[in-house]
Amino acid sequence: MDQDEGIPDHGEAEQASYARFGGETDGRDEQPACRQDAPRPRRPTRILFAGHDFKFLRFLLSHFREQPDYCVLTDDYESHALGDKAKSADLLKQADVIFCEWCLGNAEWYSHHALEHQKLIVRLHAQEVRLGFLDRINWQRVDRIVIVSEHYFDMFTERVPSMAGRALLLRNAVDCESFDKPKRDGSEFNLGLLGICPRQKSPHLAIEILRRLRVVDERYRLFIKGKHPSEYEWLWARPEERAYYERFYDDVNRSDLADSVVFDEFGDDVAEWFTEIGTILSTSEHESAHLAVAEGMASGAVPVIRGWAGARRHYPERYVVQHEAEAFVTEAVATILERDNPIVRLQESRFCKAFVRDNFDRGCIIRQYEELLSELWEPV
Repeated sequence: MDQDEGIPDHGEAEQASYARFGGETDGRDEQPACRQDAPRPRRPTRILFAGHDFKFLRFLLSHFREQPDYCVLTDDYESHALGDKAKSADLLKQADVIFCEWCLGNAEWYSHHALEHQKLIVRLHAQEVRLGFLDRINWQRVDRIVIVSEHYFDMFTERVPSMAGRALLLRNAVDCESFDKPKRDGSEFNLGLLGICPRQKSPHLAIEILRRLRVVDERYRLFIKGKHPSEYEWLWARPEERAYYERFYDDVNRSDLADSVVFDEFGDDVAEWFTEIGTILSTSEHESAHLAVAEGMASGAVPVIRGWAGARRHYPERYVVQHEAEAFVTEAVATILERDNPIVRLQESRFCKAFVRDNFDRGCIIRQYEELLSELWEPV
């Protein structure tokens, strides 16, 4: 197993958001039969989606399954390495286009086995850059590499310069309509943290931000949504991770903040949860894109983003503060207090919603994928 295997690039609690796009993320996809409609001049384009985790792509699978011009096949399995290769080989024979979600063992295998007439698309997030799969992929056989953020686009093309002309920046998608709900009374004093695993998410910094805000105004609260770290076997088995979270929960429970920190369960009610949130926090040491920020902005929550590499290119610079922990906390507190004005909050909220609609809206992202497929594959 690779050293980073099992480490979620975006945080497990965020998985709840993606259940809306086609089903629960913890289950495995059933293999649908290609639709057998009335005779058509052209047969449906057969797309094979291969990956161990479709949480960021379920909206796209759902979309293409509903289109009569496409037939969706799925090769889903556990872990980073490909699962049943006999099953993969059988599915491969049926496909016109292969779409590898995550640039891991799936991309390695399919890049060496794709047939001459087939088109191969690979999508890269972040953790793949730190693993060894990139060195084992047959890049000459990959038609397009889709990358979700500007920072990792540059990192990848620097590492694999031969793919620069076949690389495409395409952000993760947000269902803006589902997040556009009225805020509840008092939400302006509520901070939100969606996902606290693994420890690189640094949730202790959110606690410190809350502590300092409550010195000024005791109405401030922090809402944390996601699974308890002990629910992830891979994480809880790592001594340094487990020790961090045991100390984190102990510090919260022993402090005078216990009544102002709300732990909400993992679930697919993220859009509803955001009706309580006025400020969405990104306290992570590093991220690829941190989709929770975009979802919060779609709801009208205003972000405070720690300055992880690439944050200023992916989100408006006005919402990104310093990276060093103490400087981040200090600037975050000052920024939140500066927004303690109804007119300012309304202006920022409207700006956030417009930014996400322009850059992350699901309909726009779907159209970009449709254009990509049209460019690569001519129906037969």
